[in-house]
This record gives sequence, C-alpha cells and structure tokens, in this order.
Amino acid sequence: MLTFSHRNLMKVISFQWTDEWCLLELEFCEFYSLREILEKRDVDSEFVNLMIKDLLSGLAYLHSRGFVHGDLKLSNVLLAKERDQLVVKLGDLDTARPIPSKFSLQGFYTPEIMAPECYLKGIIDERVDVWSFGVMLFRIFTGDYPFGHRDTFTFEQIRENVKNYSFQTFKVQDIPVPYSTLIEACLEPELKNRPSALELIEWLDFS
Repeated sequence: MLTFSHRNLMKVISFQWTDEWCLLELEFCEFYSLREILEKRDVDSEFVNLMIKDLLSGLAYLHSRGFVHGDLKLSNVLLAKERDQLVVKLGDLDTARPIPSKFSLQGFYTPEIMAPECYLKGIIDERVDVWSFGVMLFRIFTGDYPFGHRDTFTFEQIRENVKNYSFQTFKVQDIPVPYSTLIEACLEPELKNRPSALELIEWLDFS
C-alpha cells in the first residue's frame, strides 16, 4: 500500500502488521467525512457528480492494483482541498484485501453494504465495491439503506433482503436520471452482469 499513489486515495504513510491487527498512518484530510456532511446539509448535483467521479476513479485505481476496499460507505469517504480544489478521497484502507478474497460471516463486515455473492458464495472481489457504491448513492438520494439498517433489522434480516433483492422492489421515482440508472447498474445481483468501476467511468464519460 505504500506504493499506492492516486489523488482519490488517502495516502498511506506507514503501516504495521501483527497477527491481530493492522495499524495505518494516513494523510490528514482537513474536512468532514461524507456521512458528516450529509448529516449537516443537503448536497447539490455538482457535489454529487464530483463525488461519483472521484470515487470511481479511486476505486478503478485500487482495483487495478489487485485490491478490493471491502467496506465502502459514507464514513470512509473524506474530503480534502488540493490547490484550492475540493477532492474526494477513499479512506479506511486497512479493510483492503487482495482480489479475490474469502468472505466470512464471523469476520468484521458492514452487513448493509455487502453484495449478494458475499452471502451466497463467500467471495469478495472488486465488484463488491461497485455494489457498495450503489448502496451509498441510494442512501445519498433517499436517506435510507436499500436493504435495511441494524437500528431496525437484524443481521439475518438484512442478509435475506440482499439475497432476495430485486431492483423493481425499490421506489426510485424520486431519484433523477442518470443517478437512478447508475444505482440500478451498481445493484446488479448477478456478479457477471455488474459493471466494473472502470466501465462505469467510461459509461458516464467524465472526460
């Protein structure tokens, strides 16, 4: 991770591994996490577009280096300013793991954002991050998790909601196009049909 270099990933300055934990020293981001920002105010389409562009760019780079983040959520997205420009950065890289990896219900994970294949096949690859990205976008536009939250659902109920999910069950009429289309693409239950971060960048045409 020390060799990772991308403006949309928090820079890893140093790290230490033991049999029980990993300690990362990361660059300082002077602004709030995305979760804190959404709790304080509404965000406009310009900010959402910046967030989508920057996060997909960071994910595509991370995946190209053979790693999956594995815990993409609002609290792990931070804001910084570089050369008077706002930059969205993906943090909490201690959850990153090689592609592919095994998924265990006994390990640490965030049930609200995990993709169906994690529960059905016990695997994690780069498209898990794409699914989690779709969950995050859904929450930005609706204020809710699509499959429930631990405040009102058990872990088992959330897992069953994910495994039995169909996009048609969601009410997305209040989510404008193209964001609703993007969310539907990310929340594709079939792993083979779910786009990669790079494919989403090309589809959205941020150039």
